[in-house]
Amino acid sequence: MAENLELYADLISEPCRSVVIYCKLSGIAYNFHSIDLIKGEFLSPEFTEINPFQEVPAIVHGDFKLNQSPAIVKYLADAYNIDNPWYPKDIKVRARIDAFLHWHHQNIREKKDEYLLPMIVLPMISDAKAPEGEVEAKLREKAMEAVKNFDWILEATGYAARTERATIADVFAFSELEMLKLVGIDANEFPRIKKWRDEIGAIQEVQEAHEILYAMIANPPQKNN
Repeated sequence: MAENLELYADLISEPCRSVVIYCKLSGIAYNFHSIDLIKGEFLSPEFTEINPFQEVPAIVHGDFKLNQSPAIVKYLADAYNIDNPWYPKDIKVRARIDAFLHWHHQNIREKKDEYLLPMIVLPMISDAKAPEGEVEAKLREKAMEAVKNFDWILEATGYAARTERATIADVFAFSELEMLKLVGIDANEFPRIKKWRDEIGAIQEVQEAHEILYAMIANPPQKNN
């Protein structure tokens, strides 16, 4: 399409990384606009005009504005008439990918964030202290539920959407699970996940999008406790 694609994102965000990776894997050119989540730039009047929900990622394509990462991927695939293995035109494969993207919000993303937000994010942006003792242990169990849920998913075919090869569903899952390294959870103790992670993590576009996260893991953010 003739219109420029404007992408508003912060690569520390899992959904943002997934959209960026999809664009790169699909050869979609875009102009990147950094929205620093830690600095609260998503609350600015300028960004709120683009996305009233004040969340990243968001895109502007001509006069069309859209948020929510799965919706963005679906839109871009159709807008640019893309038919590749990451999100193909085959309606049955797409349906499996869509099903996983719906499922993962509650069964991976939410459970992971119940631990990550109080342990890492809130202490970074406020005076909140990271939970300790029994509270921390219970939250960690929630995060481990996310890992175990995904390990169960991989039983079928070894891929997130139960497809015969990797799709954008695997990119979304990888972006989520890698965040757990910030709190010392390495899912490599699960053989199926390790095999899957080695494959997805070896993709150049995936590696590039995760550089900011790996830098943060190497130099953990300061906490206020």
